[in-house]
Amino acid sequence: MPKKHMPSPWRADGPDGLQDFNILHSGDSLAVAAVISNMREPPEIEANASLIAASSQPAGGVSARGEPMGSFGRRTLPRNHGSSARKR
Repeated sequence: MPKKHMPSPWRADGPDGLQDFNILHSGDSLAVAAVISNMREPPEIEANASLIAASSQPAGGVSARGEPMGSFGRRTLPRNHGSSARKR
């Protein structure tokens, strides 16, 4: 039986009093997940929360902050990427 998940859209909300971010379902504001600070820097915590929230959107959708994602998570590596490691 396929497992069900909370449908999109999700959004990142925070930081709360502990500097954590909650991932909320936009329709009812109930938490789907949480990104705890765990002694990480605030920009990293927020970025991780936004990435998790954006994962509920199809590619090319909209990020948790309402920004277009484009080819989210994809990048082009230079042709010589890794060539120096092979020569060692």
